[in-house]
Amino acid sequence: MQKYWLLINFLALLLLVPLFPSLQYSGKVHDDTKHTLDYVVQQAGSTVDGLRNVSNSLSFVKDAGVSQIFLPQYVQNNIDKVYATISSAAETLESETKKNKKDIMIILDIVLDL
Repeated sequence: MQKYWLLINFLALLLLVPLFPSLQYSGKVHDDTKHTLDYVVQQAGSTVDGLRNVSNSLSFVKDAGVSQIFLPQYVQNNIDKVYATISSAAETLESETKKNKKDIMIILDIVLDL
């Protein structure tokens, strides 16, 4: 009976040993994924900043005049439409990026805890 107990423990050890490196690997995947996610969020933030800079520049151009010559009203209206579209895109990108990062981190942490 003791032989069987020893054999069972030995087999269990053989089956469990390969799991430990995979657990360490899942931690590395978690960290790598988190770093990648942070990078993507940072890039999205840079894109939001760029979009806001463009919309601010459009607003400045619309109101600028040279020697009492101003842009025609239809051009100003088109600039307003583009400004609104760019501002909306920047807001959407910023809010969706934050939401998606939160959701991804929740799932990533759940997978790590498995």
